[in-house]
Amino acid sequence: MPAVWPGDRDPRPGADPGGVPGPEGRSVRAGEGIESGKQEKLPRTGYPAWGVSQKGKEEFSMCTAMTFPQGGEHYFGRTLDLDRSLGERVVAAPRNYPLRFRAAGTLERHYAMIGMALAGEDYPLYYEAANEAGLAMAGLNFPGNARYAAPAEGRDNVASFELIPWMLGQCADVEQAEGLLARLNLTDASFREDLPPAPLHWMLADGRRTIVVEAMEDG
Repeated sequence: MPAVWPGDRDPRPGADPGGVPGPEGRSVRAGEGIESGKQEKLPRTGYPAWGVSQKGKEEFSMCTAMTFPQGGEHYFGRTLDLDRSLGERVVAAPRNYPLRFRAAGTLERHYAMIGMALAGEDYPLYYEAANEAGLAMAGLNFPGNARYAAPAEGRDNVASFELIPWMLGQCADVEQAEGLLARLNLTDASFREDLPPAPLHWMLADGRRTIVVEAMEDG
């Protein structure tokens, strides 16, 4: 059975709260993937970790994402081309569990979502996820190109690690996502001092349309 974030919530819409067992029948609590004692395994490029420092050299792996409709269904997937696990797991964020953002307030009501993530400090650090409406999003490596900004007045200031739950929590399709993107200012905030922003761009798809979200120096 997949791990669940947080461990004491049933992720099914409308279900009563109750312990949901993770591996070996135990509930999985937020933070298990990145607790102290394991942090030295995280590369210095941040989450998700596509850059690995070896003897002073920076080496990068690439990831591939794809989306296609088939028989009325929407299939979405990606690779995570790493040579080791960082403790990522299947993480379900239940519908309407409060999602708190650094500068964009709190989503008290939102779509449920599920994907691969690190779960830390009651927050899902999604590599990719899909929501209950069928909208899917993946963060992909973009080294040397991604440029995040300082917070700006009059914009929706969202950190790069917050973008997936912020978008999937509010949008049912790409058209709705484009409305949010018009106000978005993607900031350079770190999740934690030892988890700086990863250089990413994002693929967003709903089975009918696909767009790529990129924050670069020229906009």
